[in-house]
Amino acid sequence: MLVPHLETIQRTFEELWLVAAIQQAKRCRFGRLKSDAGRLRLRSGITHRPGLRWEVISLGANLGEVPADVPTDMVAHAGVLAAAAHFPKWVQSMDGNAVPYVWMAGYQSSDHLHEPWRAVPYLMGGGSRSEVYLNTGADDDPSATCWAVPVRWER
Repeated sequence: MLVPHLETIQRTFEELWLVAAIQQAKRCRFGRLKSDAGRLRLRSGITHRPGLRWEVISLGANLGEVPADVPTDMVAHAGVLAAAAHFPKWVQSMDGNAVPYVWMAGYQSSDHLHEPWRAVPYLMGGGSRSEVYLNTGADDDPSATCWAVPVRWER
């Protein structure tokens, strides 16, 4: 099913973030994460296919792995934001221990803190503070041990 206003990856990203964010009492999107075509794209090897489809996503997969080490054909992107929109309590429960924070490793971002296209958007819950954060981190950050790199299987 084609949804006309979701024709670009940037628009899809923005719309899904909007739906996810409005369900949270407190949310913060860091300013360095921009979604224009010059700063947000899909990882090389992933093709944007507008429309709706079922995906099965393992949200806790690859715990402690870095996004750069997970094969491109498996990494999730828009589906993670869709999950956040559908399951706001999941995001609120993220604490980096029992419920890991999540990378959206199917996306690449270019920001002022990282080498071009070496940043990856992530979602992080605020635990007991009921906050949600959208930001970017380096795709090879070895210190992100409480982070998962969700993977997908299309049906």
